[in-house]
Amino acid sequence: MNQWQTNIYTSTFFDADGNGVRGPNETGLTLVPTNIRFRDGSYSNFNNTDLAGNAGFNEVFPLFSWYVIETDSTRYRARALTWCTTQAARPTARRAAAP
Repeated sequence: MNQWQTNIYTSTFFDADGNGVRGPNETGLTLVPTNIRFRDGSYSNFNNTDLAGNAGFNEVFPLFSWYVIETDSTRYRARALTWCTTQAARPTARRAAAP
């Protein structure tokens, strides 16, 4: 049986060493707005990070489309984005540098 919804988890942290990957001594950022938008720019879901810098979106329905996940850009600058797909035939991980 296929799951029609998906779960999205984010981790927002202070990247002390600048490598774009969360290390064991890098602290999470608390109460950072993290939102999901539809491709037309309208909002789908809202959330804030918890005390550890994590924000989760459970049972998000993809609507046969794609989403944009954004975080607060007024207080902090994003350095990198790392994502992992676990629903594929083989789990994959990718990393992209932020502009």
